[in-house]
Parts: sequence; C-alpha cells; structure tokens
Amino acid sequence: MDENPVILVTAGYDHTIRMWDALKSTCTRTIPYTTESQINRMALSSNKHYLAVAGNPSVSLYDVFSASDLPVMKLDGHTANVTAVEFTLDQKYLATCSEDCTIRLWEIHTGSGKYELKNGAIVNDIAIHPDMRQELIVSCDQEGMIRVWRWRRREVLCQVEPQPNVAVRSVAVSPNGQLVVAGNNLGQIFVYRLIIDS
Repeated sequence: MDENPVILVTAGYDHTIRMWDALKSTCTRTIPYTTESQINRMALSSNKHYLAVAGNPSVSLYDVFSASDLPVMKLDGHTANVTAVEFTLDQKYLATCSEDCTIRLWEIHTGSGKYELKNGAIVNDIAIHPDMRQELIVSCDQEGMIRVWRWRRREVLCQVEPQPNVAVRSVAVSPNGQLVVAGNNLGQIFVYRLIIDS
C-alpha cells in the first residue's frame, strides 16, 4: 500500500473489511472480520494509521499498514452493540458509544478505558469537538436528547430535546467547532450554535 493513498474503507454483512485506494478505485486490502458480530460502524484515524471497527459488544482496532489480518487491540467494556466510534484529532483517545447507554473514551496506546459517561438512554452517535483543549463530546440518543459533555469531568454542560420522544440518530460538529448538526428519525435536521464559556 502506498504511504499516502486516499483510503476508503467499506464493510458489509459478508464480514469482510475492504480498504480502497479511492483515487485508483482499487481494493488494496481485504481483512476477514472473524467475530460473530456484525460491523456496526468504522472510523479511520486522521493519520490513517488505525481503523476502529465497532461490533457487538466490542471494538477491534486494526493497524492499516500491518500485513496482519488480526486486530492489534480489542476493546472490551461495553455490554451491548457499539453504535459509533471516533478518534480524537491527536489520536490519543478513541471514543465509543453503545446501546448499553454509555459513552467510553479509551486510551489508544494502552487500550485502557479512561472515561465512562452514563447517558441514561441508548446512545446512537457521538462527535468529538475539534478543539481538544475543550474536552467536549456531543452525543445523541434514542430518547431524543442531544448532550454536550465535558468528558474529563464526566459532566453534561448542556442538553436539548429537538422533538419530544423522537430518537436523534446522527450528530456532527463543524470543523471550526461552532456548530452542532443533528438528524432525527423523522428526517428533520437541526443546527445549533455551540458557545462554550471558558
């Protein structure tokens, strides 16, 4: 594999992870996903070194440039489907969320779970704020809540319920960290300005 290809990663119900050179439209690597779980979500670290694969109930971490098909690390701690995974920009932590109503942050180099946030409802998605000094993670859940957490302190800074009792499925934070965008089960999109007091 070239050192800096534009990498696209796909997976399906055939339990196969495929890495593609997007510019050449060629599959460069195939990895069999040998657990009994389906693949729920994947995330590629910003330096393209690691691939996190969310299953039920664990996360497998692969070295993109390794010749081995085995994960370099398996993160166990959730007790239900892992619904989302996201790396911090500095690649120090991997954030995960689950149907077990928790959000976890894992130290990538050791595999240890460093922080656990108890949400109280099934967490559908997470997004990490791009400014790591803020230590913020945004979550959305099955009961329709969007929460902004200060993860190191394990506290909710603010929360909003866009539509009562309608699950929020997806959440994202803009690259400049000023906007939060969320989508719910009714196909509605909500945009919020994120203002954090120092």
